[in-house]
Amino acid sequence: MGSEQQFDRLVDEAWEGMLEREPLVGTFVGDERYDDRLADPSEAGRAAEEAAMRRGLEQLAALDRPFAGVVVAFPIGRYPAPTERGRLLDLPADELERRISERTDDMVQRGVVEEAREATQRGLSRTAAQALGLDEFAHLPLDEARDRVVLRTRRYAAYQRKWMRRIPGIVLVDADRSTEQVVDAIIDLARSR
Repeated sequence: MGSEQQFDRLVDEAWEGMLEREPLVGTFVGDERYDDRLADPSEAGRAAEEAAMRRGLEQLAALDRPFAGVVVAFPIGRYPAPTERGRLLDLPADELERRISERTDDMVQRGVVEEAREATQRGLSRTAAQALGLDEFAHLPLDEARDRVVLRTRRYAAYQRKWMRRIPGIVLVDADRSTEQVVDAIIDLARSR
């Protein structure tokens, strides 16, 4: 199984686990499987949340891909309070730019051009047609497409960073360090809530 499939599996597992541990989230999104229970606010419930978070972060770290440049992880075990909006994994701009370029090159090596061309030939919904890079890779020469995708992704990341930093109560977590240190920092923040 490739890292993309492993990543998708981890996301699915994390979502399912969250729905089970936080049934009100499921109810909010229309999943009624766990409507017969509530989240466990006990010390054991908090320990289970912490263990699930650590396990997920460690599995993510084991994949052949870096942490994303900007990711928000809401506090575990309960909904965030109005003054506690979440954690923002943050990277210096030059490191984020390097990762965007590296990720775009990796997408090209894994066949994004063919995938984009096939997708546009099949027909797309209006929403899917707006996916960043789809039009570029489907219709432009490779070098031009790559450069435009990198530029658009950099602009999008800059917009996200600017917007997210305005969220009251956001906590920045330095992601420009070892994966173990990032995981420990997130767990420490979750414990301190």
